[in-house]
Amino acid sequence: MNGIDPGSVAVAGLGLIGGSLALALTAAGYGPVHGVEIDAGTRAAAAQAGVQVHAAPGAFLAGCRVLVLACPPEQAPGVLTAARSYLAPDAVVTDVYSVKSTAGFVAPAAGGVCYVPSHPMAGAERSGFGAARPDLFTGRPWAVTPLPGTPADAVDVVESLARAVGARPLVLDPEVHDRLVAYTSHLPYLVAMSLAGVAAKESATQPHLPSLVGPGFLDTARLAASPPELGQQFFRYNRQFLLEAARAFLKEFATWVEVLARPGRNEEPPEAAMIGVMHMAREFRLAVGGQSPERSGSDGQRGSQGKGERTP
Repeated sequence: MNGIDPGSVAVAGLGLIGGSLALALTAAGYGPVHGVEIDAGTRAAAAQAGVQVHAAPGAFLAGCRVLVLACPPEQAPGVLTAARSYLAPDAVVTDVYSVKSTAGFVAPAAGGVCYVPSHPMAGAERSGFGAARPDLFTGRPWAVTPLPGTPADAVDVVESLARAVGARPLVLDPEVHDRLVAYTSHLPYLVAMSLAGVAAKESATQPHLPSLVGPGFLDTARLAASPPELGQQFFRYNRQFLLEAARAFLKEFATWVEVLARPGRNEEPPEAAMIGVMHMAREFRLAVGGQSPERSGSDGQRGSQGKGERTP
């Protein structure tokens, strides 16, 4: 088993991620992609976009090398149980869930089928097939988190799937993955919700507040526009590591509040005490985001060099 072939991938669930995967594979020449979707309206839209749509798993899966679970996590065991009897012995099942502890209840449904959990670090605040786009995974990391005893060639298949849509596969231990995304994905959602929430409460007595929203607020609070169901998954499946990350953030934020409240010493402004942290934070953001220093700046002072990357 090495790589994937045209027509060899099925995607269960054609929302933002599953739909984008189907579109990306089709655009890259790996179609036709089989899509399993219970919503008739979504099936119609996907069919118009060139996806081979099905209302439920069926005999078409016999010709598929890979089945990707992109339906809601709680639906995955049922989908996999229904698909199991159709899949070929060398088929590989993977998923796109942002918490790999979900493997704990998906894996039993595999029943002998090779299951390799994975997670593309891609997304948007919009949901559904209407928000899907073929370039969603381009240049993005795609974590591959094999379970103990997973055959190496099955891992290779999932890595090939990620590369086929322009992503960069990264093999990680499932628990390490869950801890890291708590800091890089789930905590940002929590922070964005908190920022949008406090502004919403203030706007109740300050009606001009929404009129003074700038790009900084919109960028920072972007994830607050995500469907609430997304955050519920973070809280439900990654509570332990999200709580750890949230407490670390509160400790860091409390330091900033303390400095802000402290009067200057020897005529030194209080923010001077944090300049080293500011530089460290800035350099980290530039390093992970591919943003050039020329483009950075506060609202209304953005440079003209380069195009900033928007990440989920």
